[in-house]
Amino acid sequence: MEEKLFWISLMSGGYAFAFKRFLRTPKRLANNVGVILLNGLFWAFVGVAAGFLIVSYKELNTLSWPIGLFCGLAGGLLGVLWVLPTPLKPEGVQLLWILQGTAFAVALGSLLGISRPGFALGTVGIGLLGGGVGQLVRHASAPVGRASVAGFLAAQGVLAGYWFSAAGGADPSLWMMVLLGVGGYLLGNGWRSRLKWSSEENGVLLRESLEWADTGFSAILLAAAIMYFVVQAFKIPSGSMRSTLLEGDHLFVNKFIYGLRVPYTGKKVLRWRDVQRGDVVVFRFPAESKENQHYGKDFIKRAIGLPGDTIEIKDKRVFVNGNEQTEQYTQFEDDFLIPASPSLLSDSTSFQNLWEHRHADRAPAGENVRDNFGPVIVPPGTYFVMGDNRDRSFDGRFWGPMPDANLKGRAWLLYLPFRRWKIIR
Repeated sequence: MEEKLFWISLMSGGYAFAFKRFLRTPKRLANNVGVILLNGLFWAFVGVAAGFLIVSYKELNTLSWPIGLFCGLAGGLLGVLWVLPTPLKPEGVQLLWILQGTAFAVALGSLLGISRPGFALGTVGIGLLGGGVGQLVRHASAPVGRASVAGFLAAQGVLAGYWFSAAGGADPSLWMMVLLGVGGYLLGNGWRSRLKWSSEENGVLLRESLEWADTGFSAILLAAAIMYFVVQAFKIPSGSMRSTLLEGDHLFVNKFIYGLRVPYTGKKVLRWRDVQRGDVVVFRFPAESKENQHYGKDFIKRAIGLPGDTIEIKDKRVFVNGNEQTEQYTQFEDDFLIPASPSLLSDSTSFQNLWEHRHADRAPAGENVRDNFGPVIVPPGTYFVMGDNRDRSFDGRFWGPMPDANLKGRAWLLYLPFRRWKIIR
């Protein structure tokens, strides 16, 4: 995600430059079409950027162009409505508010894979609210119109919090609904009713968007630097680390303890210490092909083997360099044992080659590597990692060694839910 934040900050800085150039020439402020286009394009960029960040946070495959179009449409229409005088073609203004809310719900619901009943209910509800806002900004007083816009964007925030937290069958998060609802209200409270076009008012509104662009450039760039070099938030996506970490747990990852990554080189500098056996580490899944369903996703596992270690698993018991490990953090859900493949027992050299080339889960091994594995020697510059929930973890037994270049950091602090707050060990 930090790479996306970096490019988003640069784009935001580019729009800030464009706003400044536009505002520098007073005659341009009389060009109402130019004002609409500039503000609409900036907020369309904000909508698409938000879509990309949701894709990264939820670890979805990609932002498809139809969904990206709706993200841009939702943001762009908001930018247009921000500068458009309400008496100008009033029926058209009401339609734009309906389209903005509908585009927002369609984009968000499609991104998060919301079920059809909830998707339809949310989309229709937000669309109807948009129609009501269109009526109020046309006929009510300026304070009422402003309050209606603030309430409308607050409703979008509440819907976003509900869908975002409940996606995938999880329980809705009240604090996220409140947080995003308040954010939407504060954004909407900046809207003001315009009765006619004026160069002076155009300048005021564009300067407000300039402030957003400037803030986006500096704040997002700072966030990208912090996430890249210092600390990053991470959400547990599966049960592979039970019961140390549960699905939906939120934690912070220490990014600098294993060294600061030099962007786009795969190299690290100023390494504080090396990975130690037992560290819970976060890393980019080692897939070379984008067709791999796990390509580009972050995984969290425990480091079991270091470079040069000999790893072997016998009936679920882990041996490192011939010594059985005492692992109090492990969990087993199955009572039965999957026997080792006879062909692997007879030819450890072939299995080492299969494992290093990430084919250990293929014939003749298959799932036989879950409870009986190896022996293998961890290659230089790599680690052998496993999930604590050994019977339900897709880890180094199946897809091979984890390169040091893919290492992102060490799991540090579990901060949500509050009742499970702890230092991760």
